[in-house]
Amino acid sequence: MIALVTIAACVLAVILLGYIIVLKSQMRKACREIDLNKDNAYNRQIMIELIDRDMNELMRSFNSNLEYQKKLKFEAEQSENRLKQSISDIAHDLRTPVTVIKGNLQMMNKSNGLTDEERTHLGVCMDKINMLGTMIDEFYEMSYYESEDVSVSLETVDANEFLAAFLLENESLIREHDIEPQIDMPQYSVFAKADKNMLLRMLSNLLTNALRHGKKTLNIRLKEDDSHVIFEFANETDNAESINTNRIFERTYRGDAARTGGGPGGLGLYIVKLLAEKQGASTFAYTDAGNIIIGIKLFFTS
Repeated sequence: MIALVTIAACVLAVILLGYIIVLKSQMRKACREIDLNKDNAYNRQIMIELIDRDMNELMRSFNSNLEYQKKLKFEAEQSENRLKQSISDIAHDLRTPVTVIKGNLQMMNKSNGLTDEERTHLGVCMDKINMLGTMIDEFYEMSYYESEDVSVSLETVDANEFLAAFLLENESLIREHDIEPQIDMPQYSVFAKADKNMLLRMLSNLLTNALRHGKKTLNIRLKEDDSHVIFEFANETDNAESINTNRIFERTYRGDAARTGGGPGGLGLYIVKLLAEKQGASTFAYTDAGNIIIGIKLFFTS
């Protein structure tokens, strides 16, 4: 009798052990399925049948949750796309009235019948309409560059030549702000991998940011390290220590110290980051001795 009980216990133990081994094997397979699901952006079901009914119920609940998450993801993407299209449409619709207003203000400014006070007020209106025009352009650019359909054409760019041409083109704009920039670049050519149109837009936005929010100093530097060509725009600004350089490229960041004189809430710098990412490049910002330094890093090509 004791022998039969012992045999039965051994058989039961073997069965239980086998059950545990099979269950553990299936659980490992389930883990692999979950990892595959993660690698495919949670767009696939967990395709496995377990020997344990409760574990199967857990997998079914997991799949049900995946379907719900997929639905939420789709709705969020649709909402984001609608928002981008709305921003683009609104910016496009605003361009015409802003152009008309600006044209009328320019005609009024040419009038000889204005008093000094009226001309001062008119100048303020011109500044504000120009700021609004810039904001509209940046909203339109943002909605365009956020699109996945934007093509990127990377090529080898002579960074020295490109920067020199850019500065020559913008010389009058810089002098309008009564600034004599300090330019530092290597005596030899350095070459970067970039999309020329995107690089031009990034440099324009960095220059606009420096002129709009800086004081009377501007240092523009071109340098290189082991793997990058680096463009830096450095300018003195009030309360530089209050600027959150970790957030300055965010679309919604509004740092008062970085935005003295108003401006479109950082959209220009957000576009710089957006364009850099599309080229596989990066952006950076930091403060040093009352200056804010903002720049981009493009991959070096020999």
